[in-house]
Amino acid sequence: MPIISTAGEFIESVHLIDLNQYGMSKITSSFLLHWDNSTIIFDVGTSDDYRKVLSYMRKHHISRDSVKYLIPSHHHFDHFGAGWKILTKLEKYNPKIKILATELHKTYLQHPENHLKAARSTYGEFVGRMEPIPDRFFQLIEPDTKILLDEERELELSLISTPGHTKDHVCPTIFMEGSTYFSYFGEAAGTLFNKEELLTLPTSMPTEFNYEEYMQSLKKIQGLEIENAGFCHYGAVTSLKDVKLIVEDQIKFVPIFREFVKNNYEKFKATRSVVEATIQELFLERSSFHRTEDLKEVYKGISTRNALALVYGMLVDLGYKKNKY
Repeated sequence: MPIISTAGEFIESVHLIDLNQYGMSKITSSFLLHWDNSTIIFDVGTSDDYRKVLSYMRKHHISRDSVKYLIPSHHHFDHFGAGWKILTKLEKYNPKIKILATELHKTYLQHPENHLKAARSTYGEFVGRMEPIPDRFFQLIEPDTKILLDEERELELSLISTPGHTKDHVCPTIFMEGSTYFSYFGEAAGTLFNKEELLTLPTSMPTEFNYEEYMQSLKKIQGLEIENAGFCHYGAVTSLKDVKLIVEDQIKFVPIFREFVKNNYEKFKATRSVVEATIQELFLERSSFHRTEDLKEVYKGISTRNALALVYGMLVDLGYKKNKY
């Protein structure tokens, strides 16, 4: 299957971790690169999720002292809210551990107040805690530049700048022997809540969503010839062919979603009506969650909040709503 949704090492040296976010499986991913005695972790979830990362490492015999870097895709609470928390645990084993980040990442992670206020207005108690991360934990690099991880393996890493979902968004990307071996898309190429078909949903969350930048980032990703890709929501796609197909699907779908939101808001003049129409007419057919009976009720609760955020972010970008934060 091209869609990987089961936690584990799904290609050589790259692991998918299910963070079991909000007590639900297959909602949010973390990814881990492990080679020899070195480990890099991409995103760590909320302050309630970091134990899942440590538990996965213990189960798969990956030592805590091997972790060199934590790398955020972006500053949102559900992806790097636990950064400050997991650092306090891992620093005991490796005092040299760093967050490999851009200058913009650092700014957001040291000043999370506005983001938390906005996030809690939609997600309430699900947000957890975020605390400012001290300077000593950051190793800053410029986006789109490569650093050498392992000379023998010809292993390199770059934080590919992909704004649109947020200003600080990057796709941490691994190059091996000259090929683009693995890219962690974060939320730069939509979400993957379909385990049967290569269909995506948008990531137009407020408060920073920018449609033009998002589409430019998608085209940038499309040109990288990526062999394997990870999604923060949720899972991974393998093979050059299928990565291309999933990125193409997002490139085609986001303009359709944008036009749908525009037309329905002009028709109903009410955000709630647009959200309900969006779920029924667009989102359900692109997700496989509603087909699983035991997840049906939970999915409804989370999906409604997500759909509200996605629609509202697009309405702000379209100029129909004002950014509250």
